[in-house]
Amino acid sequence: MYSETKMEKITINLPPVELARIDILVEAGVYPSRTEFMRTAIRKSLDDQQKIIDMRIEEFQSKFDEVDPESKGQEFKKIFGVGVFNIEKEVFDKALILGHQVKIFVIGFCAIDKRVTAKMINQGVKSIRVFGVLKTSKEVKDALEEKKG
Repeated sequence: MYSETKMEKITINLPPVELARIDILVEAGVYPSRTEFMRTAIRKSLDDQQKIIDMRIEEFQSKFDEVDPESKGQEFKKIFGVGVFNIEKEVFDKALILGHQVKIFVIGFCAIDKRVTAKMINQGVKSIRVFGVLKTSKEVKDALEEKKG
């Protein structure tokens, strides 16, 4: 099982003058590091755009809950939310036993149990969409590529 929810590394390119301005703020003690400046700037920008984010999440939820006419009455195990999700193998086992499929929509961190196989994904997953980080084996990631929705 994946239990680690450490920060993810991203790389950005900045013009030298902007980087110098950040360095001045760091040297002045306004921020302890360039990294902390970036985290603060990103948080502020996200907070400024929160209404748009909330609106989009509501749209995703509505679409996620729609009945798919092609599903012909098939039932789904639905996993939808914002946060950290660890999806155990037993979720897929139960869905397959009941003849259901799993629909997954996560905003945040989604880890799929290391014991889950590509065959289980092919048979047991209707769709997946993860905004953020998806942590699973390469085999399962490859199988999920076809399930993105």
